[in-house]
Amino acid sequence: MVQPGGDYRRNPAWTVLSGDFEVDDSGLRSLVAATPRAGRESRRLGAERPEEIGLAMLELILEQSGSVRRDEVPSAVEPARIFVNAPVDDAFRMELELASRQRPGSLELGLFQGNQPDGNGYRLVYAPGARPGLSLVRITAAGVEVMARHDARLDLEDGRFHRIVWNRDESGEMQVHVDDQRLLRVQDTALRSRFQGFVLANQGGDYTLGRVRLEER
Repeated sequence: MVQPGGDYRRNPAWTVLSGDFEVDDSGLRSLVAATPRAGRESRRLGAERPEEIGLAMLELILEQSGSVRRDEVPSAVEPARIFVNAPVDDAFRMELELASRQRPGSLELGLFQGNQPDGNGYRLVYAPGARPGLSLVRITAAGVEVMARHDARLDLEDGRFHRIVWNRDESGEMQVHVDDQRLLRVQDTALRSRFQGFVLANQGGDYTLGRVRLEER
């Protein structure tokens, strides 16, 4: 169990990489303003600043889907990024509760390997009001690859918590359900080592992370 409640810096210790987080009665909350990027230079996936990887990832996802131009992708004044060490095998089950209160913006969450929260791993990217609404990406030293995506909008901004379940079995097959509806399914065996922890990055929006359960399968 990785529970972001009470003092999130204790038992287990969550580490803030950038931005601000607070704990309220519902869980771990992060509010980041998102603004239009019109006229800004496109970012590269190999950006030297780790906090810019998430925005470049969202640009790639939306550009590949043909749903939006790069200059329409909103950017955060400063993304809020946090992680917790929670070692788990490469076959895992993650269950979490997420509330989203506004759009536009984007949120990424997932697992990382080694001691670099922005390094190798898998991420779910939620883009409120956009198409695709949810994507699963793989991050390696070679770059970022979109593994699967839910091409429809995914509107979670209804004031309620939504249950996300992410499973990966021993064959590398991953399935992601949102409120008991399967939205993503893909098989990937590129990352077979254990994962070191859970990371979350708010690239714009108002999100609360409730209960998080991570366990080996």
